[in-house]
Amino acid sequence: MVLSLPSSASAPSRARRYVRDVLVDLGRADLIDDAVLGVSELVSNACLHARSALTVAVIAGVQGVVRIEVRDESMVIPQPRQGGSLATTGRGLGILDALGQWGVTADDRGGKVVWFVPGGDDQSEPAAGRAGALRDG
Repeated sequence: MVLSLPSSASAPSRARRYVRDVLVDLGRADLIDDAVLGVSELVSNACLHARSALTVAVIAGVQGVVRIEVRDESMVIPQPRQGGSLATTGRGLGILDALGQWGVTADDRGGKVVWFVPGGDDQSEPAAGRAGALRDG
């Protein structure tokens, strides 16, 4: 199941609820904290920068590996930034680095998919089935 969302202030909270519910259904409650924080960052970035409709998907891979994908309609690739101590933005991708693996793949319908595998070193990236890796985390 895929959650479709408009680019809106409520999108991150709706994405967090969706990811939490799917992980409970998958029996992966151990990933909820990292996954909810990660999807919140991805969806917030999509709303702030892509400003397009978006989708959120949770994909269960082999050996319990879980991948969270956020698709938007922008081809602009997210870039980590070093913000000053007073900056209000620019920390999201650094948070993803700390929580797991992430990357970007081109979407064959246009736009991109930014993906996140929560769990740090405990998991490896599941097969994405997407062509055109733009950044491999």
